[in-house]
Amino acid sequence: MEAESSERTNSVPAEPSFLDTPQGRRLAYHRTQGALPGVVYIHGLNSDMNGEKVTSLDSYCRSRGRAFVRFELSGHGRSSGTLRESTVTAWLEDVSAVLESLTEGPQILVGSSIGGWLMFLYTLRNPDKVCGLIGIATAADFTQRVWKGLNKEKKVEVQRSGIYDMPSEYSSDPIPLSMELFSDGEKYTILDMPGIEIIKAPTWLIHGDQDTVVPPDISLQILQKLECPVQLRGIEDGDHRLSRPQDIHILQQALTALLNPESHVEEEDED
Repeated sequence: MEAESSERTNSVPAEPSFLDTPQGRRLAYHRTQGALPGVVYIHGLNSDMNGEKVTSLDSYCRSRGRAFVRFELSGHGRSSGTLRESTVTAWLEDVSAVLESLTEGPQILVGSSIGGWLMFLYTLRNPDKVCGLIGIATAADFTQRVWKGLNKEKKVEVQRSGIYDMPSEYSSDPIPLSMELFSDGEKYTILDMPGIEIIKAPTWLIHGDQDTVVPPDISLQILQKLECPVQLRGIEDGDHRLSRPQDIHILQQALTALLNPESHVEEEDED
């Protein structure tokens, strides 16, 4: 695989670099060289690498000389492909390509929404490449949950057309999800199957109590299955995006705790 590199240390380039994956996809990314372990951010569905959370973490890592990679999954942002043709398998391959080509040694993975699901899936397959995890509103088993929420008539319609236009709280346009995505997602269940209890990397789970996209109970289920050191941080007035300054502060607290395991991170009340 080949990467067009425009590495940076002190400033954000206007244009991303691109990584060509073994599967023929082209992924947009930004990379900062720095101290290890590095941090890799995996964004959520219908999102990109330019949101408030990821850019704040980018700045946080740059200011501390910490290696950081952010990228866009295929079908998102400047990366190749469309959401209609995306699958969980393809996204997991994207994550694997980024970790293999753009990082050195074990990394701390930060995953938002489906990015959190992908980070757990990657860690199960590559435990030696991960030394810490932060899941933000982790959308584990997202495709199964959406499919189960459809009535019989809608399922028949989606099976016939091949596409489910999922309404979005954050856009007037629906999010096109393919029947192939739903079928493919069945292979990647982590909540109802044994598996993630073997993960050893220390983990933080951050979830807004007012999240109407991914129920907070999902993070609780993950907590109950994990046997590694794990912290669950609920944010009483937090929604799905968790992009407010106070939310980002908690995210940075979690990263600080993973980077400095001997330090004590005090929890603050969420008013």
